[in-house]
Amino acid sequence: HMKSSLQEADYSKEISLLTDSYINRVMQNRSFEYAREKLINMFKWKHEFKVDKITLEQITKPLSFASLYWYGYDKLNHPILYVRSNLKDWSKFDVDLEISMHIFMIETCIQNFLPPGIDQFVIISDSQLSLRSINIGFMKRLLQLLTISYPDRLEYLRVGPVNQFLKSLYTTLKPFMSKPLVQKIQLLIHPNEELISTIDEYDIPIFMGGTKQHDFIFVPAANKRNKHQAVAQEMNNSLKRKEKSPKIKEIKTTFNWDLMMKHQQQCYEEILNRMNLTESTNSE
Repeated sequence: HMKSSLQEADYSKEISLLTDSYINRVMQNRSFEYAREKLINMFKWKHEFKVDKITLEQITKPLSFASLYWYGYDKLNHPILYVRSNLKDWSKFDVDLEISMHIFMIETCIQNFLPPGIDQFVIISDSQLSLRSINIGFMKRLLQLLTISYPDRLEYLRVGPVNQFLKSLYTTLKPFMSKPLVQKIQLLIHPNEELISTIDEYDIPIFMGGTKQHDFIFVPAANKRNKHQAVAQEMNNSLKRKEKSPKIKEIKTTFNWDLMMKHQQQCYEEILNRMNLTESTNSE
């Protein structure tokens, strides 16, 4: 019924790209008209922003810092988008390019990384913020992406470890968040302990107090070992001192889009294999 209604409104191409499970999620606990309005607003925004015209070449610069990337899945098969603000070059920060990069990443996920029956992704973000990295205008546009531009795509957002900058930023932005969005956000005091409920322990990254080395696909091999030893040691020392915000020196990274895509595709195929195995076991 919703699909036919949107097709009549000249959104047949857009609606064909949406799964039935996603449309049902948008309609859940909403009136038909309100859900329809949300979807139409999303389509209008995509047209106005020319989302389909954004290319990988356009966002090469912000991508190069490896401050935003897909890496693996949580325990419920949601793809994980990692945000690492401390890796950005804030002296050359371009809001429009950053927004385009986020859009391109989300679109890449929707088109490539969502297993059957899964329509949401999750975000895990570090909290290594400073005054120069607090850009309220940029943050508000990100909130718009998660609510108006991509409604019901975010399953949850975890950010930590908690520090004073994070508390201040959250307090400032909370009035601009919808109630459902607020409920999806969790500030982590001890990320390495609290993330275990959502991702496997061995998948918790070094910068969240775990052991998983994310950067090995982004950092030149020559720098890999020493860098990781330094980061791991600093994180472990800070946890022993019970610091809420470990001070880790900025890490110089390079980013390889093809390697990220290859790694995430491998994770995706592993999930499909597990799902097929479960289906076949249940049918026996």
